[in-house]
Amino acid sequence: MKIPKIKFQKTKNFLIKLPRTLGSHTLLTFLFLFVFALVLGGIIFERYSILAQKEAPEVSEKPLQFKEKTYQNILEVWQEKKQKLIEIDLKKYPDPFRGIKGEVPKPIPEIPPEIPEEEPPETPTQEIDRLLAATNLTEFYSIKGEKLPPLYVRAGLWQEKGLGLAYEYIGSRYQNLKLLEALQKELTP
Repeated sequence: MKIPKIKFQKTKNFLIKLPRTLGSHTLLTFLFLFVFALVLGGIIFERYSILAQKEAPEVSEKPLQFKEKTYQNILEVWQEKKQKLIEIDLKKYPDPFRGIKGEVPKPIPEIPPEIPEEEPPETPTQEIDRLLAATNLTEFYSIKGEKLPPLYVRAGLWQEKGLGLAYEYIGSRYQNLKLLEALQKELTP
C-alpha cells in the first residue's frame, strides 16, 4: 500500500483562498453555516433534553448529611477573623509625627480657653420675628433648631394646611414657598 504524500503547498494555497471563496459565495456560505448550526443544535437538544427525560434519574443510596464538624470549623474561623478585626480596631498605633524615638517631646504650654461672652437669651418675640423673616423652609427650620423635614413629612404638612393633597407635593420651589407662608401665618396672632 502506497501512502500519498501530503502536499503542503496545495493545502496552504487552499487555506489562503478559502476566505475569498466563501466571501464571493455568501448565500451558499450562510446556508451551509445555518444548516450546520441547526444540526448541531438539534443533536445537543436531543442529547441533553430528550434523552435526559427518557432516562430515570439516579437516586443516591446515601442521603445527604449535614457535616456538623465542618460547620463548626467554619464558625471557628469566622470567630477568629472577627476577633482579629476587633483587636485591630482597639490597637493603638504610635504617632509618626511625635518625633524620633528616644527624644523627649517638649511639653506644649496650655493656653486657657477663651470664654465667650454670653449673649442674653433670645425672647420668644425675637424668635418669632426671625421665623417670620425666613425666606425658605431650610432657614425657617434652622431658626427653630431643627433640620428640614423629609419630603413625606412636608407632604403631610402640605395636606394638613389645606394647600392640596399629599401626593401632589413634590417639593418644588413654589410649593415650598406656599408651605412656608402657611407656617408663618400660624405664628402671627
